[in-house]
Amino acid sequence: TIAHKLKGSALSLHCKPLADCCAKLERAAPYEASSILEVMLEELRDILRDTLLAIESWAI
Repeated sequence: TIAHKLKGSALSLHCKPLADCCAKLERAAPYEASSILEVMLEELRDILRDTLLAIESWAI
């Protein structure tokens, strides 16, 4: 799944909050209602945004 691939990439970059969120989404996807998954995706977007900002500031 995309969540699984993103989790692996996050772990290789030592981005634990992003990896943890992906793992949570990966586990929940087969079982949760779409409304709950949408909330989880929003959390993932927020963490991904913060992660990208941190990487960009580190690279400067």
